[in-house]
Amino acid sequence: VYQLNVEGLSRSKCEVLSKELRTQKIDILALQETHIPEPNLYQILKNFPHSQHRPSILHVGIEVPTVNSVPKPRWNFRKASWPTFTSIVEETIQRIPPSPNNYSCFAQLLTVAATKSIPRGYRTEYMPCWSKESERLLTEYITQDLETATALLDSLDEDRLARWREITENLDFSHSSRKPWNLLCRLDATSQTTYEAPKVSADAVAANLLVNSKILTTTESKRRVKKLLKLSLQK
Repeated sequence: VYQLNVEGLSRSKCEVLSKELRTQKIDILALQETHIPEPNLYQILKNFPHSQHRPSILHVGIEVPTVNSVPKPRWNFRKASWPTFTSIVEETIQRIPPSPNNYSCFAQLLTVAATKSIPRGYRTEYMPCWSKESERLLTEYITQDLETATALLDSLDEDRLARWREITENLDFSHSSRKPWNLLCRLDATSQTTYEAPKVSADAVAANLLVNSKILTTTESKRRVKKLLKLSLQK
């Protein structure tokens, strides 16, 4: 068993761990990030007007943590229809001659087949391993039986344990692959950076730059700007 207390996983620390895993016989690797604060279960608000009292908000009951994801579309391979993907590729690839010049056609074929058979998108917030059974237990907890909270948490724990075993059974740390280290960095949800979707779209920024680039200027203003630029470069 190899146990370490670390403050973040930098590239140098990953290289040291990779060297230890290659040279030593290690069955279990345990990493504890001691610099991450514990989640706050209470919140103190500002003072009331003309009063010294400050209201406090306490989180009571079950609270399933949510994960903020990066607003970037990704392929959902767990929901992919591989028979559809295979049939599309096999039906069209016979009409593409096996030549290096047709590589772009082959790549486009894979993209088209993936678009028709693999879901692609992103969610701003999601709960890992949330299933239809979890949704049913949550509805039952809200409407009828308050003791269903234990069954809901047990169901989530079982699904997460099954997912964890599925991922970790095929991990190989001996080659310092990117996938195992990314998994270690995602183990603790509190250490993740909170991402927010941009409020201004890229098209709006481009339109603003295009409008500003078409400003009508006079000869005197151009001469003054060139003079100021020349003076700033001489400093």
